Amino acid sequence: MQSFKRPIFEALWRASVDPAKLIRVVTVPAPGRTMPWVFDGVAVALHMGQSQPRPPRDVCITETGVGCWLSFDGGTWAPVFLPWESIASLVSHSFVASWGVQSQGETKQEPRQRLKAV
Repeated sequence: MQSFKRPIFEALWRASVDPAKLIRVVTVPAPGRTMPWVFDGVAVALHMGQSQPRPPRDVCITETGVGCWLSFDGGTWAPVFLPWESIASLVSHSFVASWGVQSQGETKQEPRQRLKAV
């Protein structure tokens, strides 16, 4: 599933030139994710788009993830890197893609036994 994230993000990024097509990227803590300290260790929804008043700078889409500079609250610019593993969903005007992302340190639970009607 990780292999689909890059082409989907690239298509949404190209479409984000249109002011009505903002990308909402929901990211969860994962190894390699670099965020400003106030967002460290928490899930974050980022709004990205080329037509925003302060669009992301120096966007770099690679095999390992997305890197750019984002302005939070219209203030200072902060470097951000999102490995594909940390992206839980990509949402645009008429498109939603969501993946079951397991955060670091979270353990899988055994399926619960269910009672069956007899």
